[in-house]
Amino acid sequence: MATSAPPKQQQVGIIILGNAGAGKSFLCNLLIGGERFKTAFSPRSVTTRTEFHRINGDNGKQLLVYNIPGLIESNQERINENKREIKKAFKDCPYSIVLFVWGNNGGRIQNDDVITFKALYAAYQFPESSLAFVVNNLPANRPVEYDAAFVVALEDALTPQKYPIEEFIFVEQIDPQSADAKQKFERPRLLLLQLIDEHQPAPQVQHQDIQLDLGQLDELRKILQEQMEAAKIDQEALLARIAATTKSIEALREANKRQIHKLKKRLKKKDAKIEWLTDKLEKTQREHEESEKNRQREERTHQPAQTTEAVTTRTKQGPCFFDVADYAASLLMK
Repeated sequence: MATSAPPKQQQVGIIILGNAGAGKSFLCNLLIGGERFKTAFSPRSVTTRTEFHRINGDNGKQLLVYNIPGLIESNQERINENKREIKKAFKDCPYSIVLFVWGNNGGRIQNDDVITFKALYAAYQFPESSLAFVVNNLPANRPVEYDAAFVVALEDALTPQKYPIEEFIFVEQIDPQSADAKQKFERPRLLLLQLIDEHQPAPQVQHQDIQLDLGQLDELRKILQEQMEAAKIDQEALLARIAATTKSIEALREANKRQIHKLKKRLKKKDAKIEWLTDKLEKTQREHEESEKNRQREERTHQPAQTTEAVTTRTKQGPCFFDVADYAASLLMK
């Protein structure tokens, strides 16, 4: 008997947007706790088609983690293809949380990231409660003001839109080949889970087409660069903003430590539930195997066992299967 797909309202999407090279695939893998998507450490790692990973949660709910191609490319055909892939993801799973991933170049924002975000925001007008940001691939030994300078520059670039510092997390570079890579992956994964947990899925409605053409890019880059240079004229005011933002980020990190501590406790409870369900599954399977052996034995001797029907009736219902590898869905879906 075929299993029908759950209704759309039972599906919650985590849609990860950003340009090629921003590290979207890495964050998807970090979230699901496995190597589902090709990353920059793999050959041919650039995402050219929408990919998603399905996580089965409680009460028939499903969490769909989407890894979507970037928007800006070197030819118009690829840009148009990326627009279609982005539109397809939102059409398939409109009830979603959106994460936009910012790359960086020596602590400076990438102009193309800003252009991409503005084009996507104009098309979808993401509800504030469902939108969050990841500043990715940061050097571990960066100066204390590094993150604040990035956020201040982003504020100037995104004017008039304004987003509080609480909507951001900062993820450092991790060498997957290092001896302590597994331990280093834990903190950004918890940060990512916490960021998602603090946001609410919302219907993502397309209000207009994604308006971006290759011929516009040079002019858009020029306008943005002029806007950024104008914001730097008053150096004293700029430094004051960076200092104030640095304090806000430090306070946010302290708050995150407390929230992550609570999150770890919740995850431990989930681990305990998984262990219990796994034990239950193994026990049910053992009972079923034993019942099957008894049935075959009785068939051979033509003496049906009295207890066979009771056990068979129970096992016909099937064991309580649970996605042991991934429990994020039940954690994230309120």
